[in-house]
Amino acid sequence: MTRRRAGTMAAVALLALMPGCAAPSGELKGSESALAESYSSLEELSEHASLIVQGVAADSERVTVEGAGFVIAEVEVSRVLKGSAQDVVHVRQTGDGYFEDTYPVAPALTQGTDYVLYLKPFEVVPGNATDEFVVLGVGAFEVEGRVVILPDQASWYEGFPDRTGLDEVEELAQRSG
Repeated sequence: MTRRRAGTMAAVALLALMPGCAAPSGELKGSESALAESYSSLEELSEHASLIVQGVAADSERVTVEGAGFVIAEVEVSRVLKGSAQDVVHVRQTGDGYFEDTYPVAPALTQGTDYVLYLKPFEVVPGNATDEFVVLGVGAFEVEGRVVILPDQASWYEGFPDRTGLDEVEELAQRSG
């Protein structure tokens, strides 16, 4: 593979991780991107996710592809709220909660933490899914008992509460599925 082609593939892979990175009303903070999508509420996030699971983050590894850093986390699935999944899903993330300090994305998953995750298959090339998933927008929410806590990045969007009940998340997932 030529160096140029490898660099192009790395750029495509990085862009594939950017769904749901827009600010409220579809306006982007920082540079604009035609590939970014905006999710302004839990309802909208539920509708666009192909897989919604509850699970605990287990092992993770950092990988670099042509200079672009990623974290791939194993999540032990305790419940599937929408779609179908194995007992473990692999989630690819950019890792720090922001893409180039401009777009809010879900923060890296913390080992041992229980989450509700809004996911879609990771595709290096559109139409060629891998065995990994990516988090839609800010769709990695910590779970404490029956309460779902949204990350700080969700504050960019008026339609996201700071906290919500797991019952509401389950109901939205079922309605969208």
